[in-house]
Amino acid sequence: MRARASLSSTICLTTACLATAFAVGCSSGGGDTTGAAGSGGAAGATGSAGAGSTAGESGAAGATGAAGQSGAAGATGAAGATGAAGAAGAAGATGAAGAVGAAGAMGTAGAGGAGAFSIPTVAWPSDACKTMAATLIGQMTRAEKAAQMVMAPLGIASVADVQTLAPGAVFAPGGYVPPGGSGIAAWGSYLDGFIAAADQTTHKIPFLMGADVLHGNNTAIGTVIFPHNAGLGGSNDPALVQKGAQITAMEGAAAGLNWTFAPFAGVSWDDQWGRVYESFSEDPMVANMFVAAATMGLQGANGLGTGMPALVSCSKHWAGDGQANPGTSNKGGVVDRGNITIDEPTMMSVGVGPYLGALGAGLGSVMVSDASWNGTSLTVSSHMITDILKGTEKFAGFVSTDWNAATESKGASIAGAINAGVDMLMQPSDWKGAINTINTTTSISDARITDAATRIIETKCQAGLFGWKRDTTLAASVGSADHRAVARQAVRESLVLLQNTAAALPLPKTAKVYVGGSGSDSLDTQCGGWTIAWQGAGHLTTGTTISQAIAKVATVVTDMTQADAVVIVLSEKPYAEFEGDSQSINTLPAADFALLHTARMSGKKVVAIVTSGRPVLISDHLTDADAWIAAWLPGTEGDGVADVLFGDYHPTAKLSHTWPMTDAQVQLIFTATPYAPLFKFGFGLTY
Repeated sequence: MRARASLSSTICLTTACLATAFAVGCSSGGGDTTGAAGSGGAAGATGSAGAGSTAGESGAAGATGAAGQSGAAGATGAAGATGAAGAAGAAGATGAAGAVGAAGAMGTAGAGGAGAFSIPTVAWPSDACKTMAATLIGQMTRAEKAAQMVMAPLGIASVADVQTLAPGAVFAPGGYVPPGGSGIAAWGSYLDGFIAAADQTTHKIPFLMGADVLHGNNTAIGTVIFPHNAGLGGSNDPALVQKGAQITAMEGAAAGLNWTFAPFAGVSWDDQWGRVYESFSEDPMVANMFVAAATMGLQGANGLGTGMPALVSCSKHWAGDGQANPGTSNKGGVVDRGNITIDEPTMMSVGVGPYLGALGAGLGSVMVSDASWNGTSLTVSSHMITDILKGTEKFAGFVSTDWNAATESKGASIAGAINAGVDMLMQPSDWKGAINTINTTTSISDARITDAATRIIETKCQAGLFGWKRDTTLAASVGSADHRAVARQAVRESLVLLQNTAAALPLPKTAKVYVGGSGSDSLDTQCGGWTIAWQGAGHLTTGTTISQAIAKVATVVTDMTQADAVVIVLSEKPYAEFEGDSQSINTLPAADFALLHTARMSGKKVVAIVTSGRPVLISDHLTDADAWIAAWLPGTEGDGVADVLFGDYHPTAKLSHTWPMTDAQVQLIFTATPYAPLFKFGFGLTY
């Protein structure tokens, strides 16, 4: 089933629609599925809280501007100016929206309508950085400039290699472990050697030190691991996402990193994809807001280099990688890195739209997708890279490729990628050979090489990397109580209450609670993929499981018959990228459902919590629990789950992705007609 619609005509493009997106769902005119619209809501049992209806407790108003309990304004807010993708501003707490686009800003309400979030417009690089780059470029040979255009992989490239060849960057493959282990001290001492090596090169140009730092500094143990993006995208709190990204930057910089392959900007349209959890939302305008917020947290609120400390962001994957067709994956999966068959207006809305706020806020780098668009590899698409990104959107930073994409993506080549506008190659299979190919290929002009190297050096300068050294004092704050408190807040703001029959939640703290299920005591399933290891190894780091968190609040019993309430945590195993692609979203363990049914038969109050990287099939089991919570992948701070279970925080999150009823709805998104999922985009209860 391909229940998709052309977003060029039906996407949420008005302030009123965006203001209601998390109260009742956007553009479908539908409200919740089970009929509850929150304690102040007016929705009935059939879910008829349409665009003009009064919102519930979360305070997001309907199109007529009728406010909920926290009073966020509705359609009275002035619409934002549209950018290249036809994007619009969302209403803030006062109802006034900003603009969005390559040179715009967008205001939106925070959690419960608390305050406006503003995205700045940043002009860069500075004149000083332009001058520095021009001076260095004037002193460099073609071969030296070609070296700036390649990343050297840790584990293959030595300190001596990079000191001799002076590549533009050094990067850690997913799950890489330094020789001394994965602790912050080991990472720091190891990367210090590479940082120092840059000072021994001919031109003393610093290296970008890159890694997939995605939801906290997930490369190192002992760090804080935040919820993955799908959960954060339901929080309606971009200020919190920005704050979390600031902590991520700090804990990354403590390890010696200064560049991250984040934030992810893809808009997922297929729940078979192993990257749904990396996607903030199926709505490109919601994604745009959070991608910008994360970029501002990582790089600095006022542009590249204004954060202290900060990382250079590399948002990915340009563009439309969430729209690939199933069965076309070039990595042996289902969807990942597949072929995207959409027209250009839809590409501009869904593929380009999520980047606009971040581009305006000074995004430093972009990774081009390893997918294809209408049969042509995006890695060699001069139209997408040079015409649109660098031309229409006036992107000032540099563009990199994905893993070996210049040689492995169908129809791609190193010369083809560079001539299409790629500035830096990720070619771990032969990074030295890639430098030589760029240097010696006559079809790559001197002008193209000069432009690429200039962009890279200007970005390094703007980020403040010349003379930069790792701040060893940052290690003391890694994994601190203050940092974990922010992650705990992110957890509770990302939990979506899907069902609460007979007011089963909140649980009394005096209750005796039985806790079970595959995810009840597992940091692996809480954190998901991209945690310590590429495919996830959360158990190697420090955190609080859901079971441990519950035990801090109430009495946990090991005999279900002795319990007043039963909490079952059903969980997907961790995964990342194409390894997580799945033909079916029936991915929760049968044993978890069996235990849930046993709990139902016990006659106790039953709460089901789902930890998953995608919406999964639960429709046949809804009656086995009184309450259902979609916890997504909450990370290390399980206390945030307990906060919601026991009433210390009333749930406010809304679904950032449509929750299907069956496998036939894996591609169902909120713009489709008809639209009848199990739970609609933007749905979420409170108590």
